[in-house]
Amino acid sequence: MKQSDIDPVLNICRGARVQIMGKNFEPDWGLFNGAVGDVIEIVYNESQSPLDGSCPEYVIVDIPTYRGPPWMSDKPTWIPIPPIEMKCQKRCCSFKFIPLSLAYAKTGHTFQGQNVGPSHSIPCIIVHPGPKQMEQCCPGLLYMFASRPTTIGTPEDRSKSGLFFCSNDMNIERLSNLTTTKEGKLCVKIANRNKWITFLRNNLNPVNISEIQKKELIQWVKQTRVTHAQVQALIEDNKWRTSDTLNY
Repeated sequence: MKQSDIDPVLNICRGARVQIMGKNFEPDWGLFNGAVGDVIEIVYNESQSPLDGSCPEYVIVDIPTYRGPPWMSDKPTWIPIPPIEMKCQKRCCSFKFIPLSLAYAKTGHTFQGQNVGPSHSIPCIIVHPGPKQMEQCCPGLLYMFASRPTTIGTPEDRSKSGLFFCSNDMNIERLSNLTTTKEGKLCVKIANRNKWITFLRNNLNPVNISEIQKKELIQWVKQTRVTHAQVQALIEDNKWRTSDTLNY
């Protein structure tokens, strides 16, 4: 097959906005579940193509949040995303896929830990918060949305905000009380959360340590030095892992 026969298929996907799906390759480098980027190229073996059902060798994605070692010196945010293999629960069969999905929208759960604003790779987010029942079923999720932007603009210019809502469900009345139903009853999940907090507070494990032990601990911290090589050796030691894959 000629390269010209394959190009039309690849052009459909070049430039697509995608996100890493269900895989934390290297979170400290910005390669985490939900990281967003743009497809640069889809690379196959010379004898394979998408037309015969082959899986790509890797997909080159431009991920602005990437801060790890550069794969290409002149393109430090271009990263090859290889296929991964997953086994079934009984580990008798497996399948291979590229851990990427179209990033036309994201759930709040996959957007945790990310910031948006003029100085970030994502300038703003548009949120559809759903009805009040959403917060009653997922306590704290609305706060997660509201805490992502680094700015909400100014009273004179709200267009520079990092957060916009696209639903009439978002109003002052809704925000005035997130813990009770229309009938004034405490939401079930809020009540359960309160019980759990009370349990934790009533079952604190007291730590009894003498002043001498405190001084010895502080002295140990001051004198102990761990080299970068020692830390790296601990990170690379995978004897404790139950699987040969990372965050999977």
